Amino acid sequence: EMEQNTQQQAAEYEAQLSRTVRALESGKREAIKSSSAAHEVNESHEKIERDLRESLKRAMGTIEGLSTKMKDQTDALKCDSQALLNRPKLAEMGTMVEQHERHIKEL
Repeated sequence: EMEQNTQQQAAEYEAQLSRTVRALESGKREAIKSSSAAHEVNESHEKIERDLRESLKRAMGTIEGLSTKMKDQTDALKCDSQALLNRPKLAEMGTMVEQHERHIKEL
């Protein structure tokens, strides 16, 4: 009976070890999945940050280009305005150009 008791205890111990090993393996798989998911999220955030920086650079370039274009147009309007003011019959139109120029500056 003692031998049978020992065998039963050994079998229970083996079963417990087996359950523990399966639980550890399952935990290991979950940890690997979690770690992999965290790595993917981190990579995704880094990509989003890179994309946002590139978009910002493009937007700044566009703004600078538009600013230069507006300055060029304002300079051209000044020249046109001056030419119109130099013509007595078109002086009234020169006033309109100046108003337009002020409007552009306000923008």
